[in-house]
Amino acid sequence: MENHGIVIPTKDKLFNLDPLLRRTPGNILTWIILTVGLIITIIRFTQGIGSVTNLDDNQPWGLWIGFDLLCGVCLAVACFAKIVVVDMLLLKSESVTYLVAFVVCATMAVTVCLAKIVGSTLPLLAKKLGFDPAVMASPIITTIVDFLSLLVYFTFATTILHIG
Repeated sequence: MENHGIVIPTKDKLFNLDPLLRRTPGNILTWIILTVGLIITIIRFTQGIGSVTNLDDNQPWGLWIGFDLLCGVCLAVACFAKIVVVDMLLLKSESVTYLVAFVVCATMAVTVCLAKIVGSTLPLLAKKLGFDPAVMASPIITTIVDFLSLLVYFTFATTILHIG
């Protein structure tokens, strides 16, 4: 019988957890992060969101405004870098300029912030009006954010690029 190099895993090799249980710095840091995340998750689901943040139904903004700005700026910077490196340098597209890249990236940053604001205010507004907040969640928020993002894009494009 010939050996074709087929390895059949045995139970010892298939469920080998030794690499996960070694006390390396990376494994120790990973276990600390997982443990803290598990503790915060348990607290969050047993005591509500107010126990882990400064958010509640009356003041939903708290930490999220800063998080929204951080997300929007990070996405805009990454988008700007992609446009400059790929579209301008690698593809050598003459229609893409720094102003066009700025318009796209500024629109992205503002859209992320608007999406977070609309997504957090509409369910609260629905609750105040006596409607089910879950009904407001997807279609209405998406439609409003799409409308606002197009409005922001065309406003930036006409103002910065002097189009129209």
